[in-house]
Amino acid sequence: MSHPGVDPEALARQLAGLREGRTAGTGLTAEHPGLDLELAYAVQEAGVRLLAAAGERPLGFKLGLTSRAKQAQMGVAEPLYGELTDAMLLDVGEPLDTGQLIQPRVEPEIAFLLGADLAGERVGAAQVLAATAAVAPAIDVLDSRYAGYAFTLPDVVADNASAARLVLGGVRQAVDGIDLRLVGCVLEVGGRVRATAAGAAALGHPAAAVAWLVRALHRRGRGLAAGDVVLSGGLTEAVAPGRRGRGPVGRAHRGGGGGPRRRGRGPPGPPRDRGAGRPLDATGRTHAVRPHRPRPRPRQGGPDAAGRGGVEGRCRHPRHPDRPGPGHGLRGRPRPVGHRRRPLLGGQGPGRRPAAAGGPGPLTGPPVEVAAGRAEELPAGTVRLLEAAGRRVAVGNAGGRLFALDDTCLHRGGSLACGHLDGEVLVCPMHWWRYDVRSGRRLGQPGLAVASYPVRVVDGEVLVTVTPAPPPRSWREILLDHAREGTAR
Repeated sequence: MSHPGVDPEALARQLAGLREGRTAGTGLTAEHPGLDLELAYAVQEAGVRLLAAAGERPLGFKLGLTSRAKQAQMGVAEPLYGELTDAMLLDVGEPLDTGQLIQPRVEPEIAFLLGADLAGERVGAAQVLAATAAVAPAIDVLDSRYAGYAFTLPDVVADNASAARLVLGGVRQAVDGIDLRLVGCVLEVGGRVRATAAGAAALGHPAAAVAWLVRALHRRGRGLAAGDVVLSGGLTEAVAPGRRGRGPVGRAHRGGGGGPRRRGRGPPGPPRDRGAGRPLDATGRTHAVRPHRPRPRPRQGGPDAAGRGGVEGRCRHPRHPDRPGPGHGLRGRPRPVGHRRRPLLGGQGPGRRPAAAGGPGPLTGPPVEVAAGRAEELPAGTVRLLEAAGRRVAVGNAGGRLFALDDTCLHRGGSLACGHLDGEVLVCPMHWWRYDVRSGRRLGQPGLAVASYPVRVVDGEVLVTVTPAPPPRSWREILLDHAREGTAR
């Protein structure tokens, strides 16, 4: 196909030069205002031909802009795609050499490994699932050739959707019996949780995103082949890797799955290679939590046979019966009878009790009413994040009932705004804690509840009454509060 005034091959060589020189330039549309989406895909295909001429073999495709919010931000109505080659694939635990890249960023995705060919203009999610051999967690490493990731839609398409590297998790699973919409994801950078999401972030269902890719390829006379790898789109925002020596670049854990639980915040990463870069870990193991230990029960009477006066005995967990039980404090010192550690729930720091069921939590000032958008922008079944007065609030529409709950799950701090609505129940995407949107109570454990805030609609505007969050406290203040509470008992 000819494009008067613009040579796709020349633009592809220009972008290849930026990649090889590890330098960032300006968008192609700044020099070529006539660059449209059709021409941008021609530039992308010319760039892939250059990679093939260098000895790289096709591996599959990746999707971008699968989030409805990102599409609205870019002013487009559909995603985009790029092509993957075998030279981009990193093995699990293989270091990522950031010195070979310009400005890398990472995002977790769900990868599809196809077992059959897919092509046609009427392919849907059901056909994609039938043709899928397995799915796996994946990390997509982006590297834009445009400075500061400043580009238009044709720019990023011509740049092969910023494709640079990818790593597939070592655990692969068949799609039978899995609702990919509810597969949870936790993105960690430098050992800290940066974002959480669920599979529904990719066009509502990852398989629907792959189906869109098949239809888009059909318009260009192409399709997917058995053995292709397809990245179905980023589940969270793309983040920059951590600094050298600060641990893994990122981990994508598949929440809600089976398998044994283990202590710690996730699977251990491979040994660090300080000379080559930082390791990427996408093992796909279940996001681990600490084993349950029952709270101590006050003993009746005096010292027991072992001479421990009125404190809990040994740990009752079958794997380590010789450890001090939960009745012992730090360094094995016994706690007084009836002492219970203050629960740290939902990010409410030590010394702050969880909010009462349906209550707004600790007050630090008069409530304020903030706008959460227009009512028509919040259709039934949707949840969005509102940040106001120092709080993060999940505002949603459950079958016509507007609600506003504290965004932080009481279990491990997951974002409820990224969760899934099941009728009048909001499901946390990390470990599937379920909350009644009418009261904020956790189902099955009504003594626990996230804060619930009043919502009303005035002239089509959704207004939420929020109590300001308490000011941040230093660890010294927190520990002093604990000391005072212990003395008061």
